[in-house]
Amino acid sequence: MKARRATGRVARLAFAPLGRLTLAAVLAAAALGSTARRAVAQDAGNGFLFGAPKNSLTIRTGYDIASAASDVFATVMQELTLKKSDFSSPTIATDFGFRISPQVDGVL
Repeated sequence: MKARRATGRVARLAFAPLGRLTLAAVLAAAALGSTARRAVAQDAGNGFLFGAPKNSLTIRTGYDIASAASDVFATVMQELTLKKSDFSSPTIATDFGFRISPQVDGVL
């Protein structure tokens, strides 16, 4: 019975300093974290590598395939001797964007 008491006391003494040390480390980390400032480097580009763009130019290309499956297409193909493939063609489109305000862009 004496051995059990001695083991119990040793176990309590061994874990007590560890609990206090952990509590002290958590409190110290919280104190340091509350005084930390935001990094200045994160403000440099406002979310962009070299700064927010003022203008943009977009070029899109593709190929449009018409289904030509309505009465209008059927009439045109019959009267004008066109084929279904004549309504399909390559496409190219451009957009020019410009900044009106920090949250609004105009696009032509």
